[in-house]
Amino acid sequence: MKQFYAYYKIKDNLKIKTNITIGDMVAATLSHYNEIHRAVILDESSIHSFKNYFCFFIDIGCKEYVNPNHIFYLLEEAKNVPYLAHRVELKNIPLHNTMQLKYLKNYYDQLYLQPLLIEYDESDSGGSNKAILKKKSDNKDIYLDLKEFLQKKLSSFSLLHKGTKLKLTDYLKYNDLFKNGSAVLITHFISINQIYIRINTSELTEYYNNLITEVNQFYDNSKRTYHRIQTPKIGERVAVKSLSKKTFVRAAISKKINDTTYSVHYIDYGDKEYVKAINIFQLDSRFGHLPQSVIKIGLKITMSIDTIKHLPKYFNQLVQLSVPLIAEFDEEDPLGFQKIVLRKKLDGVNICEEICNLPDIL
Repeated sequence: MKQFYAYYKIKDNLKIKTNITIGDMVAATLSHYNEIHRAVILDESSIHSFKNYFCFFIDIGCKEYVNPNHIFYLLEEAKNVPYLAHRVELKNIPLHNTMQLKYLKNYYDQLYLQPLLIEYDESDSGGSNKAILKKKSDNKDIYLDLKEFLQKKLSSFSLLHKGTKLKLTDYLKYNDLFKNGSAVLITHFISINQIYIRINTSELTEYYNNLITEVNQFYDNSKRTYHRIQTPKIGERVAVKSLSKKTFVRAAISKKINDTTYSVHYIDYGDKEYVKAINIFQLDSRFGHLPQSVIKIGLKITMSIDTIKHLPKYFNQLVQLSVPLIAEFDEEDPLGFQKIVLRKKLDGVNICEEICNLPDIL
């Protein structure tokens, strides 16, 4: 493969492929690393303003949409080389469903192309799916290295809490992983695939309540100086004076409606609201780096069209009554958040079963 990479570094060798079909093996530009690698065409898409192709990069392991101008003819000899990327799952390290995912991604980006050693049980047919990776340079388990990396990232964020320093790590030790069997509350319902929940432990409930109260008190203090944001950016975290909640809350800018109005997403509730620009303020650093306190999930359910119209009323009751629930899902499934079963903590009833009996129970 050294010859492959040397060949495609020469611009004159890049011949744009025409008549692309599903299943073709090609050379394509992987934008994440700005490199050319072998890929297989999985699908054609026109979800953007131009046609592009969904590619699986067989020597890297990732999938990405690629512009046709960045898809090239592959050397015949390169087609006979087996796929070089192999999927493994690591012992100890939660790779899915973690609220620290962005930091995990940063860490693994740093490991790109670094030589590693792999250890697994060869007698186990599925042993390579539960592997340990160690750095070749010092034989250090990347699990231990990752723990140190996360600690450094998180310890840099802190906030003052009633005269004492409350580190972000004190919060994340409870909220860093949404697990199978977690107790939760529903905070907002949009659709069966867009339900916002909050982990419902006594420690987290107290923390959420204190955080929400502190944000409001901070901005409601007329003696304190804070700044309105003249031109909010999409995705930017801000403080908002919410008309619906009658309080100051944390939010993220979702969309610009016009020169005076923005759609914002309340990151501690899950719902959205149109807000005037004069009610949008810079979010103080003590609140800005704390994770959002709600998680978006979807339910594992098939139902009739007639049932759908009754869902808002049903879920609004669960929200208003703060019905305690237990979440069940496969933690090993990357799509586990969209296949969740919610049971009422009191009697164990699967709410999907109740939904299928709507409108009889309403």
